[in-house]
Amino acid sequence: MKKKKLVSIIIPTHNRHGLLKRAIYYFESKKFNFCNFIIIDSSTKTLDYKLKKNFKYIHFSKNNFCKKILFAIKKVKTKYSVINNDDDFLSLNGLNKGINFLENNKDFVSYHGEYISFRYLDKINKVIHLAAYSDTLNSDLNFNDRNKLSRVKKIYLNRPHWYNALHYTKYLKKAYELSSLARDLHFSEILIPYVVGLYGKFKVDNFFWYAKDSNIYLDATIRNEKAIRKMSKEIFTTNSKLKNKLVELARINKLEKNNLKKNEIVDEVFKIYFKRIRRREDNRENYLNDKLFKLARNTTPEYIKNTIRLFINYVKNGNIENTNENLKFYGPTRNKQAAADWEHMKKVIKSFINFQNIYKNIV
Repeated sequence: MKKKKLVSIIIPTHNRHGLLKRAIYYFESKKFNFCNFIIIDSSTKTLDYKLKKNFKYIHFSKNNFCKKILFAIKKVKTKYSVINNDDDFLSLNGLNKGINFLENNKDFVSYHGEYISFRYLDKINKVIHLAAYSDTLNSDLNFNDRNKLSRVKKIYLNRPHWYNALHYTKYLKKAYELSSLARDLHFSEILIPYVVGLYGKFKVDNFFWYAKDSNIYLDATIRNEKAIRKMSKEIFTTNSKLKNKLVELARINKLEKNNLKKNEIVDEVFKIYFKRIRRREDNRENYLNDKLFKLARNTTPEYIKNTIRLFINYVKNGNIENTNENLKFYGPTRNKQAAADWEHMKKVIKSFINFQNIYKNIV
């Protein structure tokens, strides 16, 4: 009897077919045949690529990120879903561990593990990596409180990034139904912990989960004070569409605290997040405002900076690949299964390197 597939991997993309083909090439491996794939593409042109049977391609005419993801989730027929960016890689063994964990722990609804960021250095044809979200090393980042409100608040205090985690499809769908009401595309990251966390416990495992491409340019303005104010206004404004839905969800899930009204409970939860992100941005701004650092960063050729980085890595770790001392106890080189995943990722990365138009830090 043919085994029923349990997981779908959703790959959103927009005008980056080169990177998308790299992701497809990675997931075309027979080892991922137990997965369904949905590519949701808002590019101006459709993808010219012959896909395997377990891949579904959707050309979405509007470039609205949350609505695009929601459209894809509505096509999912599997129990679980993961969103995988077109420039990133999901660990095979991490995914298998996640599925097994959720299948055997019915009170948990979401799972992920350790993240790394990788960078390709074309001058020397090397891929280096460092820890991303390395606070997932902390054992207290398993959000298993029975009390729903306590659980959700703890998530926002510690690790609100659950965008690339393994989720029950039905709860991820609810999160994007809410996110699609909001104006900013980053509301999906903000709202997933609130929506999904109300329905069950979250697991962070001490195992390699996901590799993020740090060569890809990211617009720094997405986290500036103006953007944060806009997002917070939308959440904290009484009777906004989004706020009404958040309050309704609090009522359905019977969130209670002393004599607080449901809208006050919602405000309390999200104030934790916005206070946390503002504090992080203040620290980042102070760091970037160091004139000497900025001068050195902007005037030193990239290949010299990379050479220095590799030397420091070797002195610290005995391995030019590792750019963080925690990687001895964290990430893809710690055990054989994770290392095999990482070796496959590196081969794929080195096979697809002509991204000068969108890559940074490689010249």
